[in-house]
Amino acid sequence: MTTPMTAQRRARLIAAGDLDGVRAEVEDAPRLGSAIDAASAAYLRDVDRLAGALDDGVAPTGAAGRALNAATGAGRGELVQLMLGAGAEVDRRDPDTGPAPVHAAVAAGTGGDSPDVVRALPGTGADVDATTSDRASALGATD
Repeated sequence: MTTPMTAQRRARLIAAGDLDGVRAEVEDAPRLGSAIDAASAAYLRDVDRLAGALDDGVAPTGAAGRALNAATGAGRGELVQLMLGAGAEVDRRDPDTGPAPVHAAVAAGTGGDSPDVVRALPGTGADVDATTSDRASALGATD
């Protein structure tokens, strides 16, 4: 089981965009490898692990819904489609700061599948006018 401290450390590494750090944590703690949550799998761009978590019954909502934010922020269309197909909440906001997946997708810039993800989100029902807790729009994420 992942301890709260490990979860907090992983969250800090993810927030910092430290892909190597997240990978190292997983490799250095094999016991935790099987406990990778859906958001970490999405951040690590691990389609198989994310699909496995969903197949094992991990609901793509609630805390696991962070995976959609991670996938949109990484500009990974395949992961986004996997999460949306499993019923992820397209407008799930970060509980602390309020960004929705549309904010993460726009902030990801033009790398990977980001432009396609940004174009696809409105068709999934995403609120393109969503604002964060400090009233920033997705358009503001381009600054």
